[in-house]
Parts: sequence; structure tokens; C-alpha cells
Amino acid sequence: MKEEANYYQRKLMNSRSSKLITQKNSLIEVLSMLEKGEFNEKIYNATKFPLLKDICLLYKDGIIKGTIPLEKNALVKHPKKESKIIRPISVLLNIKMPLSLLVALAIVSLSSERYGPITTIDGLYYSLMNIWVFWLFLPLTLGSLIFGLIYKKRNYKTKGNIIMGVIFSILLLTFGSFYLIGLKQYQTDTDYLYNIGELIKVDFPAPTKVITQNWMQGK
Repeated sequence: MKEEANYYQRKLMNSRSSKLITQKNSLIEVLSMLEKGEFNEKIYNATKFPLLKDICLLYKDGIIKGTIPLEKNALVKHPKKESKIIRPISVLLNIKMPLSLLVALAIVSLSSERYGPITTIDGLYYSLMNIWVFWLFLPLTLGSLIFGLIYKKRNYKTKGNIIMGVIFSILLLTFGSFYLIGLKQYQTDTDYLYNIGELIKVDFPAPTKVITQNWMQGK
């Protein structure tokens, strides 16, 4: 039964550190019981950790018998894994996500200025025309989120990638969505302008573009 006992030891050591700290005394007592190879009712009643209680019951039911040598360094907590590759990638992704938001803002601003807006309405319209650029950076934030989830399961320190991936994915998705929502409030139809020109006998230049905003539009 040595292999089965070793399995439970590894399972205990791989449990969350917070649980191990909470059940430290019970854990030490159960591991001592592993060495003695006999059921202890007092230890069973004292612990509230389900895995420890299950191991105690295995002794009570006679499933595990005899003395079982403890693995070397069994009581040593297993720290989160570090890697010369995973850690730098994690940090790099966390740095790039805030930068992606700033880069997207810069692109939208420069793109709208290219049209030479005259009024505030013009500026907002051309900004909304290019705000979909935020969506181009979603693969970076979603990739960081997936990266964090995969390697967190492997016991690496990638919780920051998960949190920042969620936050910046929501921000990029929200800003980019104004392309679909905000433009509904604007109209660029110039037919009415040419109709007025005919009435007042004024010729407007052919490549004329008029931007009007209707706050009731799209609601």
C-alpha cells in the first residue's frame, strides 16, 4: 500500500497552501499516523479537512495497513514554480497590455486629425470612425488571459495575467464597440443641402460633406 499512501501524501502537499496552514496541526498528526499505521479516533474528530478525514477512514476500514515510510521532505510546502521562460513572458504581457491601450488611443487620435476636423462634432465623428482600432489589440489581452489560465493550473505565478487580461479585454472591447453604437447618432447625407441650394440659387461644391448629430438616433 506504499504507492497509495504516497499518492495521498502528494495530494496533500499539492493542496492550496492556505488550507495547509489552517490544518497544519491536523496534517502533522495524520502524517504521524501514517508512520504508525493505525487509526486514531481523536485525530479523525479533530480535523475538518475532508482529505485528512478520508485518509483517517482508510485506516479505520483497513484499506491501508502497516507502517508507511514518509517521503523525504514531505512536510515542506511546494512553492509556486518559477521559470526562466514563463516568468519573463508573463511580465512582458503585463507590460504590453496597458501600452496597447495607449497605442490604440494614439492611433485613433492621429487618424481623426488626418481629416482636419473643424468642429467638436467633426472630431468626435472621425474618432468614432477609427475607434474600432481597439479591437486589433484584443488578441494580446485574450492571449494573456489564456496564458495565465493554462500556466496557473501548472502551479506558475500567472494570476496577474488573468486579472489584467480580463480587465483590458473588457476595456478594449468596450471602446471598440463605440464604432457600432456611436456612429448611429451621426448623419452625413448632403441631399437636403443641395435641395436648399436650388431654392436659394446657391451652388454648393460637389465634394461637400456635412456631419450632423442627432442624440435621439440609435436609441
